[in-house]
Amino acid sequence: MHWAITGATGFLGIHILSEILRGDDTFTLLTRPDADPITRIHKALPLADVNTAPHRQTWTEGELRERLRIVSVDLAAPRLGLTQRQFRELADSLDAILHCAGIIELDADLDDLRRTNVGGTTRILELAEAGARAPDLFHVSTAFVAGKRRTGLIYETELGDDQGFENNYERSKFESESLVGDWARRTGRRVVVLRPSALIVDRPPHPDFPLHPLSFLSTSADSGMRLFSVSGRPMRTNMSMRLSGDPNGHLNYMPAGEAADEMVRLMRSAPDGLNTYHVVHHHDVAVQTLVELFNALSPIPLTLVEGPIEDPNLLERRLRWASGFMPYLEHSRTYDTTGARAVLGEPHRNTVVDLDYLLNSVGRHKRYFTVNPETRQVRGSAPPPLPCVRRPFDVAARGAEAHHRSAGPIRGLTFIVTVGRSGSTALSRVLGAHPDVLSLNEFYLSVRASSVVDHTLSGAQFWRMLADPHPIFDSMVRGGSAMPEFVYPRLDGTRFDASTTGIPAISMMTLPHLSSDPDGVFDALAAEIRAWPEQPARLHYKRLFAWLARHFGGTVVVERSAMSLSSVPWLRETFPDAKFVHLYRNGPDTAVSMSRHTGFRLMALIQDALELLDLDPEHRHPGLRLDPTAIPIELASLLGDTCDVDYLMGQNLPVVRFARMWSELIVTGEAELAGLPTDRYLPLSYADLVGDPRSSLTRLASFLDVEADPQWLDFGNDIIDPTLSGASNRLSPEDRRAVTECCAAATALLADHAVAAGQISAAR
Repeated sequence: MHWAITGATGFLGIHILSEILRGDDTFTLLTRPDADPITRIHKALPLADVNTAPHRQTWTEGELRERLRIVSVDLAAPRLGLTQRQFRELADSLDAILHCAGIIELDADLDDLRRTNVGGTTRILELAEAGARAPDLFHVSTAFVAGKRRTGLIYETELGDDQGFENNYERSKFESESLVGDWARRTGRRVVVLRPSALIVDRPPHPDFPLHPLSFLSTSADSGMRLFSVSGRPMRTNMSMRLSGDPNGHLNYMPAGEAADEMVRLMRSAPDGLNTYHVVHHHDVAVQTLVELFNALSPIPLTLVEGPIEDPNLLERRLRWASGFMPYLEHSRTYDTTGARAVLGEPHRNTVVDLDYLLNSVGRHKRYFTVNPETRQVRGSAPPPLPCVRRPFDVAARGAEAHHRSAGPIRGLTFIVTVGRSGSTALSRVLGAHPDVLSLNEFYLSVRASSVVDHTLSGAQFWRMLADPHPIFDSMVRGGSAMPEFVYPRLDGTRFDASTTGIPAISMMTLPHLSSDPDGVFDALAAEIRAWPEQPARLHYKRLFAWLARHFGGTVVVERSAMSLSSVPWLRETFPDAKFVHLYRNGPDTAVSMSRHTGFRLMALIQDALELLDLDPEHRHPGLRLDPTAIPIELASLLGDTCDVDYLMGQNLPVVRFARMWSELIVTGEAELAGLPTDRYLPLSYADLVGDPRSSLTRLASFLDVEADPQWLDFGNDIIDPTLSGASNRLSPEDRRAVTECCAAATALLADHAVAAGQISAAR
């Protein structure tokens, strides 16, 4: 008997393959074109059924290559992406088709689910109908096609959508099974529909084995725990979260090995015609037990409440961790197994799926993470204090001096947007030396400006936004992980301290670049801004820029913040006439630099944790999770009072993680910048800047509408460091290849946009 199998390398597929390989049948595996299924299967098979190790047959990779034929297909394409001849030859060779491929992510986009789950089923039905041998069809559905039927007995013979579905996954599986049923009744062929409940194993996730449904909960919770443990100590918080559910509810979890055994026996023994079977465990798991499991995974205490949650807190409003799963906490239904028992007899299972079993399935529990000595990176000494000659800030004198240097109103506003680690700090320093430029360094990153885009604020409210300390930045200073860009903590004789008063947001990076007396500037701004009238936030910003220009000189304002590409939509909306300079650097080199920087390492943890939150329920800003200021300030306390440098640098964050961050930021930012006219958008390559500073600065000055003074160009030429290139060349060949591949699409996009904007060089 010759089978075609889809999804053989998936979690269930591996378990089924482990069972049916014991016979004499032969197999064609229908896989993705980019897959290497034999190697994956060889690694995964020994892990599929460890509980029956004495009876398990082992296979060498060579034996598997002889036993398993591989055909690369596209399940969404006509004829599976094969030629007419290839499709016919495949169809005519088959006695049976097992279709268990599909997306199992509960919250996936419905169009994606339909494309893969429903579209894939359609193509498999075409294959089954085309075969000259009229192959049997075995279709893996799910017990959850019952949808929102939360109570009562679900019969094997019923399939309906009267009450709707808990998530998109259920709907796609219902639509797929409906297609199979219609086809079976039309053709009269032997069709077995298998409806397993939630499948698990009592072993933690393994790198060589596909994830099971509960392990997704564990791995997603881990991302939150990694962030909430940056203090290097167990997290302490008064925050908690309620889950709505049925205190008497229960759910069915089936050990995957036992499910695979039952499925194979049902496929071999089911009678002719259409037969549908529930493959479920004989004992359910109480909802209260699942809440205990969640508490073992979550760094935040969880409690189960009956009925709707009243007055929800921030986490209860925004948490999307396992949002597709949470409705199951309301379930107490059971599944009819009359048909399955008629074929197999009464079940004789000894496995008890209890809390210990579930804890084993997710790797027990990890209340907080500790530093891994093997992955700890050696860090250099802390940046030394900055030498400076303190010149007290005199608001009247500075105003007169600045007016004498550059009289006139502000003529323009430009944002230098960048991923970061691209030479923008040095460029800000160069611009700060130009008499016609007011250079603002890390202003928007410091003050979390995007959080008040649509607000009308009084002067006092606007001042609090500028003056309130950033809790995460202060925790980095206290934990020894301060970024080099944090200038204020390195100054002697200043008033504010991260461990006592907290450092005002605008003082951390912005004011020290303007004055050797940032506290004096802070006091002058406080006296000025608090008296301002209530007005839209954008008018406060413009008035602030005008005040700074009057006292520090400049008729053109240039703001530069790291990781600012994700803020382009907000910046364009708030300042519709602003210009933009995109300073970019070679992706692999940037990724290496990011991986060694405390701020970007913390940002990687924040981004992973933000995946658990729905920060943009109206879907207005698709790049919001890439914004370093997007984490709700109410959650900052969860990070603890320190961001420990050893913990942060000891986290296993491979360089390809930062290549992905670079690519996502580039794609997000370029999508917003691409429509700007050339007089408002200048792509500037770091390679060009260090290769020929004078030419690049001359082009930048022309774009800003300021003079490219020869002395200023000489200063810039001395500041720009040409030695900071080629960092990725020191990676291992494997890491360099992975990083380069990850950056390839974004690099090509940069090149296209640079050419479109009239730049001679492509992105480098």
